[in-house]
Order: sequence, then C-alpha cells, then structure tokens
Amino acid sequence: MTPDDGCAICGAAVAAGAALPPLAAAVRAFAAERCLDTEALCSGCRCGAVTSPCVSLCTLDDAKERCRGCGRTVAEVAGWSAMTTAERCAVRLRLRPYAR
Repeated sequence: MTPDDGCAICGAAVAAGAALPPLAAAVRAFAAERCLDTEALCSGCRCGAVTSPCVSLCTLDDAKERCRGCGRTVAEVAGWSAMTTAERCAVRLRLRPYAR
C-alpha cells in the first residue's frame, strides 16, 4: 500500500511530500504488528487521533448487529470514545476495504 492509496489505517488522503507529524508510540506498535508502512499514514492516524468512521448514516442492519453507514458493530459504536488508540486503529483497519 502506498500513500497514493490513502492512509493504510483509515483510508484518508495522505499529503505527499508534506512534513509528517511524529508517530505516536501506540500507532508505531500497531503498524509494526501488522507490517503497515508508517509513511502511508495520514496525519491524524500518525498522531494517534484516529477519527471515527461515522458517516452520519446511522441505521442498523437487519440482524441489529452493525451500523449500515460505517460498518461498526453496536459495541464498537457505543465504546468508541473509551477505546485505546490501538483498538481504534484495529477497527479502522478492518473497515478500510469498505471506506467510501
């Protein structure tokens, strides 16, 4: 995956040639465990400020287990604010193939 493909964690645009902010320790560890290219991370993910995948289309699937808008489970939506950086990264990475 390259910066041209978007952030390796969340899919957001990666500013090519821009000065990159320091890599947060939790993100460094997460990226190393999954062999992610840290040069292909957006500024937010690099800093550990992993944004919510919410797209404001909040409805549950028929099984009432996942949000149709962002793909998170009910537990992930409810617990987002209490998640660690690594937990947020894991959710965003899991949802990355489905990012709009």
